Amino acid sequence: MSVELILWLFSFASIMVLVGLTAYQLICLSDLEFDYINPYDSSSRINSVVLIEYSLQGALCVSFLLTLHWLPLLVMAPVTYYHAKLYMDQKHLVDVTEIFRQLNWEKKYRMIKLAFYFSLFILTIYRLVMMALLHRDSKLPVLELTLLNGRFQANTISLCTKNSVYCYGFERQKFYQPWKPKMLADMN
Repeated sequence: MSVELILWLFSFASIMVLVGLTAYQLICLSDLEFDYINPYDSSSRINSVVLIEYSLQGALCVSFLLTLHWLPLLVMAPVTYYHAKLYMDQKHLVDVTEIFRQLNWEKKYRMIKLAFYFSLFILTIYRLVMMALLHRDSKLPVLELTLLNGRFQANTISLCTKNSVYCYGFERQKFYQPWKPKMLADMN
């Protein structure tokens, strides 16, 4: 298993946990709004998962930095910086005495974070599927195009592995265009 595949599996699991933690915080705030829970219980439940969320987000951002994945790093770095700034200023915890006054802002803040994590989730699933497809050890069918009586005829001649450079007259091309037929003069 490659390092990139492990990174995207870790990213997938981490973002699922982040979505769950943010949804849990939103549920606690909604329960407080409809008076199903008292302010002390709501704030203590939210405060118990805030540090887990911040540390997981920071670990995910550092893992993207160490593996040189710049797009996810650039997407996650501002949010990680904002979380670090809230933690340094000690404004990351929900205050019991002011939770009703800040309820609408806290709900909007959690909804924006949930939308952000869902967009990261879509990016992660895309990259995870791409890495899984690119790193599988299956064989790819190769087609041979022959010119017969003025028409092209397609025949499957064999199976070639993805690691082979030349395979029955087909030259391995760049990353996203797997096979390029060679000229008929070069095949002889």
